[in-house]
Amino acid sequence: MIQMNVYFDESCHLLKDNSDVLGIGCLYCQSEFRKEIMYNIRAIKRKYGFKRDHEIKWTRVSMNKIGLYKELIDYFFQEPKLHFRGIITLNKNQLVVSGEDEYRQWYDKMNYYLFNKIINRGYSYRIFLDKRDTKGKENLGKLREVICNSKYDFSMDTITSIEDINSNNNDLIQLTDLIIGALTYYHRGLTSSPAKMEIIKHLSLKTNVSETSNWNETKFNLLIWSPNINYGK
Repeated sequence: MIQMNVYFDESCHLLKDNSDVLGIGCLYCQSEFRKEIMYNIRAIKRKYGFKRDHEIKWTRVSMNKIGLYKELIDYFFQEPKLHFRGIITLNKNQLVVSGEDEYRQWYDKMNYYLFNKIINRGYSYRIFLDKRDTKGKENLGKLREVICNSKYDFSMDTITSIEDINSNNNDLIQLTDLIIGALTYYHRGLTSSPAKMEIIKHLSLKTNVSETSNWNETKFNLLIWSPNINYGK
């Protein structure tokens, strides 16, 4: 059975965070290629004078690092072993939910849409997420059974583990943060950072960031979702 590693991150995912847009996404690859991909990412860091433990992060995008971040985006699109799946939810504030619990139910639904597209019977998956999200592992754990059952995998062999790790030690979660951060920033309509706008422009030259991808797109697959304002009622 082929083992896959999935690296998950999220942006503006809280109920009350002053953002009308939510972004969730993941990078994924076969587990056997993980070390090779991380080595290549760290080589790009070294090329621009950064140590291997320098943390790639959307909030750290600046003009003095613009070359680094552009080349990391180039690397993703040039690396056939690496894939991305993301969801951008527009008009988040139009959700009609009674509180935090109902909002988490809706958020779990978005996670299901994210993972169900890339998880297939006959493969096994390890999902990694940033340890700083204290509720993420618990909520993804609930989804494990739902997703496995939807694949008729009642022994739940398809998703072997969901693990929280420190993103500052994992280049693939960091790269996920960069991509989902750029997508969320773009769909929020923000323009205050020239460096971030430059990264978004560079990403837009590689792929369509404004529309839902074709269903069978596997390299960069994006779903733009807008809620039913009567959700939960």
